[in-house]
Amino acid sequence: GGSQSREGVGVGGGQGEGGRGGGGPDEEELGEYWDLLENEMRPIKPIPSCSDSQRIFSDHKEMAGKYLVLQTEIFNLQKTKTTLEEKLSQAEKLDRLGSQRYTTKIRELENKKDQLRLTHSRLRQQLEQISARQQQSEGQDSQNHDPHLNLPLTPP
Repeated sequence: GGSQSREGVGVGGGQGEGGRGGGGPDEEELGEYWDLLENEMRPIKPIPSCSDSQRIFSDHKEMAGKYLVLQTEIFNLQKTKTTLEEKLSQAEKLDRLGSQRYTTKIRELENKKDQLRLTHSRLRQQLEQISARQQQSEGQDSQNHDPHLNLPLTPP
């Protein structure tokens, strides 16, 4: 089908270019690439005795060679485009995966931060309670043991 001829064009466009400047007015100059041209694109053989016919054939052959070169370039550019689109698609997938990982990691770290804040708050409360108890007991101890203080703390 059409893809086979495109692949053939993609393989050897350089020889198509070489066919432009040759001398003999026949399809030999385009070689195997002659077959790659659609029938309506192939130059019609010239009338040997007519110089205009030979000139037209020569011009047509040159244009056919240029056409094959352009077809080759189009084919190669389409392949490159397809390759780049696939790479872009893969890069976007990786980017999305990376983004999801970062989002997940950020959530995990924010949860840890919240847990640490709660733990810090609880520990601070416990520390304040312990400090308050120690101050109370130190206050009571100093009140009980200090002979200079005369407070009415008598047992019932």
